[in-house]
Amino acid sequence: MFSKDTGIVKQLSTTSNFTKGFVTPEFGLLPSVVPASALPAKFALLDNAAKNLKTWVKEKNIEPLKQLNKELNVPLLIEEIDKGGLTDSELARAKLIVGKIGHAYGYILNATGKAKPHFDIECANLFLLWQKLAKHMNHSPEFPILTSSDTTYCNWRYKNPQEQHSLDNLKDLDKLEQLVPLFDNREEIVTNLGVVVFEAHIAPVVHAIENIVKAMEVNDLSLLSDQLDIILLSIQHFSSTFAEFYNFHRGSGESFIDLKTWGDTVMKAVIPCYPAEKAQLGSDVSLFSILDALVGRNKYESRLGKSMQASQALLPENHRLFIQYVNDANIKEFINRCENPSLKMKFQQISEAYVGKHGFFGIHTEVAMSGIVVTSGSNVNQSGVKLDTKLGENLEEARKERENPEFENAIRFRIIDQEKISSEESADSGNFSVKLKLCGTKQDKTKSILATIQPGSCVYIPIKNSMEHLAEFASALKSSQITIDLNAEVDIHDNEIWQKTLRKWPECVEKTKFTLGELLVYADLNQLVDSLKKGSSINLKKNFLPAPDRVYSVNSVDSENGTLNLLVKRQVYGSGAIGAGSYFLTNKENLGKEVCCHILPPLSFTLPKDKNKPILLFANSNGIAPFTHFLSELNKNICTNPVCLVYLTRSEQEDWLEMQLRQNTQLLPNLQCCMIYTGKNKRVEWLTKSKIDSVSPSQDKLIAIDTVINRFKSEEFFAYVCGSVPFTKTLLDRLKKALGEERFLSMIGCSQLVYEAFSFTNADEVRNADWNREYTLEEINQHNTAESCWVTVDGTVYDITEFLNIHKAGRDMFLSKALVDRDMTAMYRLTHKESSTAESWLQSYRIGRIKATIADSPAVIIEPQTHSTLPKSCPFSTQVTVLQGHHQLDSSATCPFLSRQRKTDVLAQEKPVTVTPDRTPDVSTSQSWCGFFKKAAPVIAIIGVSAAIATVYANK
Repeated sequence: MFSKDTGIVKQLSTTSNFTKGFVTPEFGLLPSVVPASALPAKFALLDNAAKNLKTWVKEKNIEPLKQLNKELNVPLLIEEIDKGGLTDSELARAKLIVGKIGHAYGYILNATGKAKPHFDIECANLFLLWQKLAKHMNHSPEFPILTSSDTTYCNWRYKNPQEQHSLDNLKDLDKLEQLVPLFDNREEIVTNLGVVVFEAHIAPVVHAIENIVKAMEVNDLSLLSDQLDIILLSIQHFSSTFAEFYNFHRGSGESFIDLKTWGDTVMKAVIPCYPAEKAQLGSDVSLFSILDALVGRNKYESRLGKSMQASQALLPENHRLFIQYVNDANIKEFINRCENPSLKMKFQQISEAYVGKHGFFGIHTEVAMSGIVVTSGSNVNQSGVKLDTKLGENLEEARKERENPEFENAIRFRIIDQEKISSEESADSGNFSVKLKLCGTKQDKTKSILATIQPGSCVYIPIKNSMEHLAEFASALKSSQITIDLNAEVDIHDNEIWQKTLRKWPECVEKTKFTLGELLVYADLNQLVDSLKKGSSINLKKNFLPAPDRVYSVNSVDSENGTLNLLVKRQVYGSGAIGAGSYFLTNKENLGKEVCCHILPPLSFTLPKDKNKPILLFANSNGIAPFTHFLSELNKNICTNPVCLVYLTRSEQEDWLEMQLRQNTQLLPNLQCCMIYTGKNKRVEWLTKSKIDSVSPSQDKLIAIDTVINRFKSEEFFAYVCGSVPFTKTLLDRLKKALGEERFLSMIGCSQLVYEAFSFTNADEVRNADWNREYTLEEINQHNTAESCWVTVDGTVYDITEFLNIHKAGRDMFLSKALVDRDMTAMYRLTHKESSTAESWLQSYRIGRIKATIADSPAVIIEPQTHSTLPKSCPFSTQVTVLQGHHQLDSSATCPFLSRQRKTDVLAQEKPVTVTPDRTPDVSTSQSWCGFFKKAAPVIAIIGVSAAIATVYANK
């Protein structure tokens, strides 16, 4: 495509402008000319708006923006644009201004508590102009967005107009200013102009890469070595500058970013200003894609990585061409084939400077961690003294700005079919196929919505407690001699957690006052009953909390009929308890019910590019669902790799899976499927003619798994693991034992071994006798190495040594010296929010509690009732108690591997009402409180719970 004689950079230089992007030997990806700071007279209204935007934003004044929308003569401006009345630099400036106006509009509406912005409707003239400008800038005209290209390459000038345009001057942040600021605070300056400075440091890399390709063509290793030196120095300067700019420690550097200010201003201003606009994630910055291509970092398993890969389509055309050029050059492979150890060492240094522990990625992780710890604060220092009284505010502010935007748009489905497709030894357990139909949407809209949902996507579904679960909750209270007033009234208008949950149910919208009996339908009964048995009072901050959403995997999608299909395994635990989530979806009484779902992208199982290496798939429970899609994709691609699926199930027969394999794997000639039945009739069977002979029908499940691994371990292979947390941990342990630690870690590092765990785990499976052991802060702080690593979350202690090397964000954050008292609560909550998977991982490493105690906030309690036949309305007690609890952050979110959201930051004191044990709970009380109620329960009438529950549930 490009002439070797001329060189790609020189060729791209000839077409470089603001519409196509700049690639030049002098300035790299930065413009070789200063962006326009003014528009022609016909566009004067836009220039005036650019000067005043900062004032309007500060005053949160929406009226001037509305007035501007009315005054613009859009037909005249569009005519001027179409006939070429604007230079490429002026086009870039006009698009930048209109995009900034849109986001100023959105910011003001959000800041004043108004409805979500619809800039495309409410400022139609400005939006029409934005579309036209986007088209001429080679961006999507239908859905224009404010890109990082706008805010980086088109939004700067020299403070001194006489300043010479040079890389040295572009590296000096103090010499630059924004053309169109919204806040002009340090946080916005570093976020926008800081990237200009980073690009200036990276600019020499562009020309050096071209010289490396020339050196590769003529095998000039001396020239190649010199260019690697240039690249290494550039990346080192970039990394150190990043560390300086994003310094959250006040007073310890010349510059710093205040996390709360950044969250209050910059982050709120990049939220989409109309529903169809894509959110800015900072991933559409060209330099990261070029550096990734240079070091051969081309596998994106994380959501941010996938977002970065997808955002390449938003980059300027010339940048995309250069990125493809670097990818095609495959510099990493060439150097790896060289016999020159010096070149390999230099390339390794470059990789370390970018993605290593002490490089950009490492600094980024450390800065992010220390920023959260310092500005959000750890609750106490080593002496147990509080450090930051504004902890709750800062943490909540940071958490809100990091909410996953994909969670904001809920989709309503109706449960229309429940088919049992396999059985286990219990009549109540087994696999179900559950069909959901999109609610209330026109056919075209339905197709467009479902077209975005892929098989393998994760579906988060809220649940209600069934009559059976509520009845056994009542039974558990009776056996523990506990009575509560279900008519006690609670106002949740200040309780964000309950508000967020109840908005998902039509019958609760715009309602803020409930009785305890009404809320019980949506409550986490597991959490509540365990707490009450320990003698705790009902507290809307602590134990009376909504049930978390359950997560399932999409098995298939039918966009024509507006349906999707889930594979749901109804869980029946050893205690007799049935999982509330699976029962909600599979219980006939819920046919026709609507559920408010959040859809997330498929799990990180991407098809391997290598067509020769074997592929091993290990699954249990619902973990099989993503693999059915994975296998169908392999089938579409006519994969010739040897593929071995190992599925562990408690069911007695899995005919549905055999049928799916027969239909969807016809083009996979080398497929093997091993079924390991772990129920009453334990055995090993093969669903395919091809099999591993050394796996015998009577083998123990672990021996059978080891046999499969041993069959392939003599060669390179890909391994994928999906299922419950205990299952995933077991498989990773078996793989580590079979492969050795070095190879095991290497496979994780290069994405040859990928795992996901999203099934719910029964608390009984991970609970152990040491949970109540207490550790002092002095003891905990001694465990801060890779050999023994402990952390704390919400006052609970976890030994995560085993997890360090398999955690997807790496081990460094857990070994950070910035951690105060090994407290990961803030990072955990910010990262995982309400993840049931993270909760299961967390609890599997629990070893005890912190010994130190700190007074907690006043409890909201429920007064005891005497044994009455039915609950009666009565005045509430005004008694208030202060609970003593272990050290914990006021956390309203959930850790990089570990708990679900359990607290709300600010709760107005509700009318105190009570629950108290009538006597000390009997330790022999049955633990099977949430399973099916197998025997008669006349006790329910005695404490008056059943009647109230039935009434409440019937009204739903």
